[in-house]
Amino acid sequence: MGSLEAQKALEAGDPTCDNSTSTITMKQRYKPNYFFALIRKFTANKGEGVYVFNRAYMQPPTKIMMIGPKYSEQAEVLAEIAAMYGVPQLSYSVTSPLLSNKKSYPYFARTVESTALQNPAMLKVLQHFGWKKVAKLTSDTVYPAKTSELMQQILNANNFTTMSTATFANDPTSQIEQIKVSGAKIILTFASSPKNSIRPLCQAYKQGVYGARYQWLHWSARHGILNQLDQKVAGDGCTHKQMVEAAEGLIYFGPVSVSQTPDYLRAGISGYTTPELEAKYLEYLTTKNVSTARQALYTSAFDAVWTAALAMNSSLSYLPLDEFTYGDQTIARRLYNATISSDFYGAGGHVAFDENGDKLNDVFVYQVRNGTGLIIAKYCILTGDLILMPNQRFMFAGGKPPVDSDEIVDSFIGISRPFFVVITMISCIGVIYGVLCIAFNLVYRNNRLIKLSSPRINTLIGVGCCLAFTSVVCYGVHSVEDSHSDWICGGRTCLLVYAFTFAFGGMFTKTWRVHVLFTNTMISRKIVKDAHLFAVIAGLLVVDTLLLIVWFLVDFPRWTIVNVGETRDDNVPGIINRSFVYICSSAHAVYWSGVLCSYKALLLMFGIFFTWETRKVTIEALNDSKQIGLCIYNVMVLSTVTFPLVNLLSVDQVSISYGVFSVAVLLCTFTTLNLVFAPKVATHGKRVAPFSRLLRQAVGYLESILPQNPHGGVRSYTAKTAKTVSSSITHVIKPLKQQELRLKLQFA
Repeated sequence: MGSLEAQKALEAGDPTCDNSTSTITMKQRYKPNYFFALIRKFTANKGEGVYVFNRAYMQPPTKIMMIGPKYSEQAEVLAEIAAMYGVPQLSYSVTSPLLSNKKSYPYFARTVESTALQNPAMLKVLQHFGWKKVAKLTSDTVYPAKTSELMQQILNANNFTTMSTATFANDPTSQIEQIKVSGAKIILTFASSPKNSIRPLCQAYKQGVYGARYQWLHWSARHGILNQLDQKVAGDGCTHKQMVEAAEGLIYFGPVSVSQTPDYLRAGISGYTTPELEAKYLEYLTTKNVSTARQALYTSAFDAVWTAALAMNSSLSYLPLDEFTYGDQTIARRLYNATISSDFYGAGGHVAFDENGDKLNDVFVYQVRNGTGLIIAKYCILTGDLILMPNQRFMFAGGKPPVDSDEIVDSFIGISRPFFVVITMISCIGVIYGVLCIAFNLVYRNNRLIKLSSPRINTLIGVGCCLAFTSVVCYGVHSVEDSHSDWICGGRTCLLVYAFTFAFGGMFTKTWRVHVLFTNTMISRKIVKDAHLFAVIAGLLVVDTLLLIVWFLVDFPRWTIVNVGETRDDNVPGIINRSFVYICSSAHAVYWSGVLCSYKALLLMFGIFFTWETRKVTIEALNDSKQIGLCIYNVMVLSTVTFPLVNLLSVDQVSISYGVFSVAVLLCTFTTLNLVFAPKVATHGKRVAPFSRLLRQAVGYLESILPQNPHGGVRSYTAKTAKTVSSSITHVIKPLKQQELRLKLQFA
């Protein structure tokens, strides 16, 4: 048997191997005619190690197994060479996860835990708390990177989601920012050097990535993370107090030491308990003048020598070891299988191996409490169970485990339902009121008062008002119904556009006809009938329809979801309330709306002009210029106030925006109905037409200018008097006849 070691002066395992060999010899556990010997060679360099290995194995006697080397870099090189020689290799100090790869290192085993041993324990903790989404932060050195890679394979096999994967060299600032942006709350760290183990904690403190909403799980190498917290890390600028605060609640892992178990005083295969072996070992070091400061590996080295002896001893019955030659893969494979089949209680506790030659060992789960690492649970490697230690439990800053990622609770900001119900009821009342006005207009359309006011045009005005009331409901129905049809989005715009055209188009044409009648001196040249007015309104509707068709074909309005912000409730960790609203819009809605508004504003301007021109027409039933002027004034004032106010409101102020819009439309529409129909309803029943009233005024005027007979009649008059009377009658009757003729031509 041969042993290749790194540094004799610093190696605590060498005396252990000597001590183990002596113990094995005393126990006489090997077969007769065989002896157990240890041949040692030393080097600290990989290249030199290869040279020493070759020289040692070329010299007699034949070496059947190799124990060592101490360092992973040497082991990775020599394990491949040893495999070519057919020599099983057993290490007591190498923890590199790369050596678990049986394709590259088929005959390598170890009596110390692989750094990847903690991965199953880490997985079990994640599953224990139901965490399925994690982030990984890894130091860019070889062994943490490989351990992180193996952990990723485990996560993938168990359907975990890795929300962020980051690697850092010295400064993890940007990597912590990346994890924070990803939204991950469960952070797995893999780092081997002391400084790289605690640097993420400093940045976590600076960026607030700790506390109730986060949980850190740290893969620890042989050093303890708490031993590094009081070391000032250059450039990070965190105090010891800040580091301890950031580390509070951190979970980390470490292999179970035999001294931490009840079997510490149990006698092992050598016949000694662990404390007894330790005492003998220290005594041996003293006799050899070797420092007792480095004794961390004595248990694993002791168990490695015993494993090799037991493997060879159990193989002698069916393997002719004296016929072993280098390169004999059959004997090497059987000897390796015997090695990993070893199962005994040694100096370091129970010794057993998995299929990769790694020692099976339980893992302790620690949690930092007030700067101290407490053992909270134990992961049993054989059963896969996570067992809580007596009177211990995991503690969290928020009183309960954090969620693995922020749970986003979407909330829809809509119009207040009670407010919408009120507006809908008012709109329905408005529709009923409009229908009653239309019915009154149709029932009494032959009444001279109603007939003179163009009842058919008034009907169109009433229809426009009803459409306006309906549009108010359509502009808010999406907020209270779980349906957001794009047709509602575009349809409500159509309703409002057509409502305006019917209402103000009707008032515009009525005023235009009065203007034509009373500003044209040649009566016979201009006769404007209702058909002409309908044609004008139809033309306006055609323009509306063409504009809307082009708009909808080119840039159809659709519902879009707009995120208006996120809020976090500190009392409920891991919950983000995300609010959004539905906006009915299109890519170029501003321009299309601008065209329609400009077109409607032009219509209002013409209405104002004709209203001003007909202000002196004295036939009240015929001329609505005053009422139309009030309607236009009302619309312009409310539009001037409403549109800027609605645009100034933020998108999340849905109820206020809808309230301003709906009140403006309702006020304009009710005002229009009242100004157009209320006077006619109020004067209904008064059968004296304006023309009859003018005739009575004319008769009274004639009686006032004719000479009266003393007996009550008209007295005789001279020719001069007759001429005067005739002139006066002509002066009164002529305009009356002109008005009568015009009305007959118009309404015949």
